[in-house]
Amino acid sequence: MAMDLRDQWNRLLPHAQPLGDDLLARYAEQHRHYHDQQHLAEVLQTIDELAEYADDADTVRLAAWFHDAIYDPQADPGENEEVSAQLAELELAAYGVEAEQVEEIGRLVRLTAKHDCAADDRNGAVLCDADLRVLSLPAARYDEYAAGIRQEYEHIADRDFARGRMSFLQSLAGTRLYATTRGHDQWEQAARDNIAREVGKSRSHVANTIRLLKLPDQVKAWIREGKLTAGHARTLLGEADPVTRARELIEGALTVRQAEQRSVLKKKPGGKPAKDPNIADLEASISNRLGLKIQIIHKGDKGGEMRISYKSLEQLDELTRRLSKSG
Repeated sequence: MAMDLRDQWNRLLPHAQPLGDDLLARYAEQHRHYHDQQHLAEVLQTIDELAEYADDADTVRLAAWFHDAIYDPQADPGENEEVSAQLAELELAAYGVEAEQVEEIGRLVRLTAKHDCAADDRNGAVLCDADLRVLSLPAARYDEYAAGIRQEYEHIADRDFARGRMSFLQSLAGTRLYATTRGHDQWEQAARDNIAREVGKSRSHVANTIRLLKLPDQVKAWIREGKLTAGHARTLLGEADPVTRARELIEGALTVRQAEQRSVLKKKPGGKPAKDPNIADLEASISNRLGLKIQIIHKGDKGGEMRISYKSLEQLDELTRRLSKSG
């Protein structure tokens, strides 16, 4: 990948090979798990696909090379883009790039902080769409991106990260993601499907984390030490003596399957069985993706059923459309 990227740089600025090498080294820094050379390659490839929409595709390509040149996950919002823009302006001017083009490249790099380009900003539209292209890529690549972002923000606690990430994803729901016609027509729905899927996971993660905080300190310590998984610990919720049950799980005196069955058979006040937390999480995830109320009735080894509730024919039509599309 590095060789191909180096060739692309040399075609852009053949007299600035040392600068290209420096940028490639920056994108290979160990703390980068998403904002790396693969991301740069995907952005550049997308710019090639959208070149006809730009006023100056090569200027957009140069901006892409610098847009994450400096990346510190602990920086304040917009700080990475600002210092990356300053680096572009300093280095490109030193290599004799015309002042007007340098100014435009700096502007484009700063634009990627919020991706809020104006309607008539053709260069900005192409760069922003390219930077956000990952949102619309196949689920496996999208999941790699999401996992990479989590690794880059490993200094933030799981619960705080999940809440912040979910807030960010929900903020995208009411906005047009892609500014170019091609991006909007071809990638918008796939991106929204990926985002909806991750939001469902994030909601479940936050809910699970909050529930696990109610467990005794000893049980939480065993989770941190890796003696219990979070999934196993959820079976202890509602137990009269979760520490003893956790110890039985760790020592093998109680199987995970037995613990799950005990959890499902626990009675709520009024005699109704408590819902399996895993089933409740699955209901929330599917409900979020479909935008409809979901009820899962699990009957153990006998299977079960899933009920989907809708309030209007329009909702039924939309559900039918989504199911037909997924097939």
